[in-house]
Amino acid sequence: MLADLRIAYEGKGTRGQGDKEAWGHGGKGTTTILPFVDPITLAPLHPRTPCTLAPHAPLLPIAKRFNPHPLSPVMDVPGGLYLRCPDCGKETIHEVLKGRGSERGNVLKLSALVRCPECNAVRKVEIKEEGDRPVMAVLSDEGVSSRTTILMDPASKVELDDVMMVDGVLGLVTGIEVGTRRRPRAVASEITMLWLKRYDKVKVKLSINTGRRTQSREIWAAPDEEFEIGDVVSAVDMKVLVHSINAGGRRIRRGAVKACAIRRIYGREVE
Repeated sequence: MLADLRIAYEGKGTRGQGDKEAWGHGGKGTTTILPFVDPITLAPLHPRTPCTLAPHAPLLPIAKRFNPHPLSPVMDVPGGLYLRCPDCGKETIHEVLKGRGSERGNVLKLSALVRCPECNAVRKVEIKEEGDRPVMAVLSDEGVSSRTTILMDPASKVELDDVMMVDGVLGLVTGIEVGTRRRPRAVASEITMLWLKRYDKVKVKLSINTGRRTQSREIWAAPDEEFEIGDVVSAVDMKVLVHSINAGGRRIRRGAVKACAIRRIYGREVE
C-alpha cells in the first residue's frame, strides 16, 4: 500500500488525468495521493473520499519518511566512506555527496555518489554487506548452563579460549560446533553452537596441609589475578601459605601464575 504513495508539495500539485484531489490547506494547490491512503492516519481511503490533511500538516517531512520499498527499511546514509580511489590509488575517507541505503533481511545495501578528497574524482559506488547474525550459544556458570544467542559479524573468526561478552558477562570459549563436529576455530557464519563458561571470575582450587591431614578449599578470583609463591591466601576459614602451583600440568615453585591458568594451589595452613 505504501509502495505507491506519492505526495506533491503544497501549491505545486497539478490536476492531471487520473489524479485524486484531496481537500486541505484552504484549497490552495492540490495534493496528489496514489493509491488512496490518508498521509496522516495511513488509513485506506475510498477513491472519492477526501483525506484528513490538517492546515498545518507538514507534507514534505512526511513524504521524506515514506520508503518506496516496505520490505527494505531505509537506512541512514553515512557522511563518509573509507574507500580506495581508482583514479589516484589512495585509500581515504571519501565524502558522500548523496546516497541511499536499505536493509532487507540481514543484508545491508548502500548506493552512493562519493568524492575523493585527494584528487576530487567523483564516482558512484555500490556496497553490499551482510549484517550481524545471531549465533546460538550455551553459557555455563557454576555448573548451571543456559542457552542464549550472540550477535556476531558473519566474517569474524572465533577460536578456542577467545573471550567475549555474553548477556552482560565475560565468557570464555570452550567449544565451537560446526554442524555436528567440534573445531578449534571457525568463521561465525559457519558456527552452529558456541560453548562458553563464565570468565569474569574463575574458581581456584587449593590443597592445604594442616599438619594432620590435607583439606580442600575453593576460592573465586578474577581471571587475571596473580597468585605468587610465598603469598598468604585467605581460604574460607583458614589462611594458606602458597608453596607450589599446578599450572597446566607444570608444578611452579617460584614466581606468579594468573588465576585463569591455575589448576590447583598447594600450601600449608598458617596462623
